[in-house]
Amino acid sequence: MYHANSDHATKEIGEGANLAFETLLSCRSKLEVSKIHDAVQELYRFVEKTGANAVGPIIVTLHSGSVHNDSILLDLEFLLPLPEKITPKSPYVLIPSFTISNAIYKRHTGPITTLGRTYESLYEYCDRQKMQAVTDIHHIAVSPPTVNPESDEFCIDVYIGTRSLS
Repeated sequence: MYHANSDHATKEIGEGANLAFETLLSCRSKLEVSKIHDAVQELYRFVEKTGANAVGPIIVTLHSGSVHNDSILLDLEFLLPLPEKITPKSPYVLIPSFTISNAIYKRHTGPITTLGRTYESLYEYCDRQKMQAVTDIHHIAVSPPTVNPESDEFCIDVYIGTRSLS
């Protein structure tokens, strides 16, 4: 189940978003940016083989990033809401729920390689509004999983949980 109380399309940067998801298939791995699309496709193929269907958008959480052998390596967690429990196989696990509270958010449209500008605008907004980011960066798919992340049609909503510093 997917619940959201934010209005993505009409605001440059919004705040106060609360999202809740139940029964999610999860997979965490370290990947280069060029391998993200393949990992998403693999997740959807696994779900299809189980006979289940996603009941919400894929969520990708960026836990960290590092440079390794001149390439960027991202620690990502892929989460996909399902209508019922399935029996996962490694590297997949089932988690009962996932929430994001009091988040700021912004819609990103365009190649994944330009996502850094969206992050920068969210962190600058935090500074101006006297907020502190308290979660990792969460990306919730708007475009279908078949859209290539290098395409201008790639679209995601980016969320960061916050708290007030005042």
